[in-house]
This record gives sequence, C-alpha cells and structure tokens, in this order.
Amino acid sequence: MLWKSKKLTILVLLAFLGGFAWLGSINDYQWVKSGYNGQLEAKEGVFVGGDKNVKKDDWSQKGIKQYEPTHQQLVWIYALEWYESRGDNSAINPKDRDGTASFYAFQWKPETFKYYAIRYQLLPDNLEKEDYLNWMSDYDLQFEIIKRMVGERDKINWYKEFPVTIKKIGLPPKSN
Repeated sequence: MLWKSKKLTILVLLAFLGGFAWLGSINDYQWVKSGYNGQLEAKEGVFVGGDKNVKKDDWSQKGIKQYEPTHQQLVWIYALEWYESRGDNSAINPKDRDGTASFYAFQWKPETFKYYAIRYQLLPDNLEKEDYLNWMSDYDLQFEIIKRMVGERDKINWYKEFPVTIKKIGLPPKSN
C-alpha cells in the first residue's frame, strides 16, 4: 500500500468533507463505523461483502429479469468505465464537479449507487450506510447496475448521472 491506514483514513474523511483534491485508491480497505462517535472511516482489511446476511449470489439468483447488453452496449459500458476511472476499480475522486466524492470504476456517488442497487433489487433497502459503501466497491455489482441502467436507457437521465462522460462518448446505444 502507498498509504498507511491513518493517512488513508484522514484522506478519505477529508474527501467526504469536500476539502481535498486527491485521486487515490482504497484497495484492501473496508468502510466501518468508528467506535466512539459512529463516524464512517476506511479500515485496512480485505472486504468480502457488506451486511453478512447479504450474499453476493443473492442478487444474481433472485429471479429478477436479467438484462443482457448487445455487443455495442458492452463496448459503450467499457468506454464509460474508461472515461470515469481509466478502468481502476479503486479510483477515488474526493472532489468531483459537484464538490462531493466519487468512487470506484464508474465513479459512483454513494447515494446514486444506493438508489440504483435498491431500484434494481440488487441490495435490500435496510442496510447500514457503511454496508452500501462496502458493496459499492464490488465491481460485479457496479457492472450489473450499469447493465440494467443501459437496459432501460430511455428512463435514465444520463446527463445527470455521468455529465462529462456522456458529452464525450454519447448516450448508450439502443438495443436492436
């Protein structure tokens, strides 16, 4: 790791406060509540999933209609990922254009990720904030959300969700 735990925790917390411009990563860190004040902080350790009652396979086996993107749509999704993070699933932008932090391969805002994960029934709506933050680091879950967003292309305000990138790569292709 390039950063020791305390330094990274401070940088990540500063990122949430919007007062620090640094693009870094939080590989091998997990979001947890600190003991004395309940604040969220990144702790060193490999994360394997959020709430222990939610297993990764739950969201893929619920019988929810899966969306399989076309080849052109997959290419677009990878272009989106490239423009957002250069393919780095540990990328952090502590101060995005709106002054808040964005995280991981698709540069999610925590509330946006939570909204879509719940909307697509991939995660329950009763998890703790740190559980959503931990699940947000799961690349497969991020990708699944993006696939489903592409599947309902005309219902998503792409210019709100990815304003700069959409101007560069355009809207996702329609399915044939």
